[in-house]
Amino acid sequence: MLTLKELAIHVPASIRLFERYELDYYRNGGQTLREACKEKGLSFEAIDAELSELRESSMIIYSFTLEDMSTERLVDYINGRYHSNERCLLNGMQEDMNRLLSDPTCRQRARLENFAPLFARLRDHLLEHSDKEDEALFPLMRRLSGKYRNKAPKTVHDESATLGPAIDSLRREHEAIISLLEEVKTAARHFSVPADASPEYGILMHNLLLFEQDMHMHLHIENNILFPRLLTLCELHINETHKL
Repeated sequence: MLTLKELAIHVPASIRLFERYELDYYRNGGQTLREACKEKGLSFEAIDAELSELRESSMIIYSFTLEDMSTERLVDYINGRYHSNERCLLNGMQEDMNRLLSDPTCRQRARLENFAPLFARLRDHLLEHSDKEDEALFPLMRRLSGKYRNKAPKTVHDESATLGPAIDSLRREHEAIISLLEEVKTAARHFSVPADASPEYGILMHNLLLFEQDMHMHLHIENNILFPRLLTLCELHINETHKL
């Protein structure tokens, strides 16, 4: 039976299902669907039936997946689709929160005051993390991938020694980011919108929910596709070097 992360890679439509039932495919994706359902007290048979329908309907739609991208293209995709967009979204939501907090008529100020500091920490942590990837790790990944194509095992071996520790560090940062996001979600009452909330507050909650789903997908691509691919690439280079 495929694990959650394998399903997310090979059956991208399954991600909508995992998000709906809050199944962790992006961080602890090594569980099977049966194991994840048992842990959450969900009906495996019912969710597996939904998954089977998704598999059938997505066979034609998803003929090309993220796993089919080259390493360079995948890195560019992460940078353009996630890092740039997340920066704009985070800054926009921070401005919206500040505006609502300064509005004396806002009926959700107490709730906002509860999660706004957590969100500010999340924003700062994530932007610093993305900058680190864009400025250091992603250029290294492009170099290693290029050197592999050009058959330069010794020079790759020299640089690849830094890749494993760098990825371990980034994985730990991913854990911290998700923990902060979960704290924000709990403090914001799971992004629920009270009946007496202003339209602006409703929009903020909607954007936070979209951001959460986007963040899950972002981490799935890095944790389950990009990082394993680069570590495998380095291992191949090291093995080739030892044969010389």
